[in-house]
Amino acid sequence: MPPRVTIIVTVYKRTDLLEEALAGALAQTYPETEIIVADDSGTAAASALCAPYATKNRLRYIANPQTLGIVGSLRSVLEKAQGTYVAILNDDDLWEPDFLTTLVLALETDPQRVLAFCDHWVIREGGEIDREETELNTARYGRAGLSEGDVPDVASLVLFKNGVPLAMG
Repeated sequence: MPPRVTIIVTVYKRTDLLEEALAGALAQTYPETEIIVADDSGTAAASALCAPYATKNRLRYIANPQTLGIVGSLRSVLEKAQGTYVAILNDDDLWEPDFLTTLVLALETDPQRVLAFCDHWVIREGGEIDREETELNTARYGRAGLSEGDVPDVASLVLFKNGVPLAMG
């Protein structure tokens, strides 16, 4: 049976936080997932970090033969995705364990929905939440006044405010 969700982890020359991102993807409470690491760095830097997970068939590591850029890299990996839904996780981001469970539930309770997303915390280098920067970021992208549920003016949020972040949808 194919996975319900394909998690695409993007990597570009930065691997210092990749293990934490992978741990968050592997710790999801939503069980029907596959993980594809899309390495666009042109080096094998992330390969060694992914190898232990790949041997357990939890993840596929795909290194682009040359740097494609974020859009090209995502497009090439999307062709290999088996999930009904796709979630993008950048190499320096973290997910709470119920992230996918919450978003998939929102999609499956209403077949008219085609996208689910959430806001996010800005985290400082030491791991603590920067509440002030988080609030500024939330306001900057038009998410401050949103409540849980359907967005009344999707076009404005997506096209004019860039309010649906790529890595959180």
